[in-house]
Amino acid sequence: MKIPFFDQPWVRIWARPRQVLRGILDSDPKRNIHSLAMAGGVLNLMDRVQMSSVGEHFSLEAILLFSLSVGPLIGLAYLYLGGALLTWTGRWFGGTGTQEEVRAACAWGAVPTLWEVLWWVPALLYFGNEMFTKITPKMDALPAGVSILLGFGMIVFYGCEFVVDLKCLGEAHRFSAWKALGASFIARLLMISCWLIPTAMLYGIAKLYELF
Repeated sequence: MKIPFFDQPWVRIWARPRQVLRGILDSDPKRNIHSLAMAGGVLNLMDRVQMSSVGEHFSLEAILLFSLSVGPLIGLAYLYLGGALLTWTGRWFGGTGTQEEVRAACAWGAVPTLWEVLWWVPALLYFGNEMFTKITPKMDALPAGVSILLGFGMIVFYGCEFVVDLKCLGEAHRFSAWKALGASFIARLLMISCWLIPTAMLYGIAKLYELF
């Protein structure tokens, strides 16, 4: 029997993230997590690339090829490394989720990110390489009302996406979204520290080498 469109988990998760994730955890926690993580990795990488204005140095084709080849690897890395870290930090707040359950939360909690494709496809077709440059004549030519509407829509979208992600993590750990926020915040601090500390040490060693 075919499931109606609005009853599909990737649609219903917008309104009932806890209920959808609980159904997945109770039936098959591994359901589609790798494909969701890889697709989410591509779109997240494109978001990051867009903010770096690399379109001034690379063609649109090169940017898309880079995102499609590297994005899935980043998505899988986050699924396992981020999942392990969120399992650990969740314990500090009384969470009981296993790594398998938290990985499912990471993958399915990022489903709203995949809906960005509805924005990326027409945007790339119309704006092209301008999506990745500082100079944006086509975007600047948009009526003010359209720009405001798009900006407001993106704020609402990312806000809802954030809430869904936290509620999925909360359901995996069987605690509130507020506790999920705390666990996520600490996990991000730890990830940033793991990158900043070695970088600072290498920088310090390089400076000492210059002195001697």
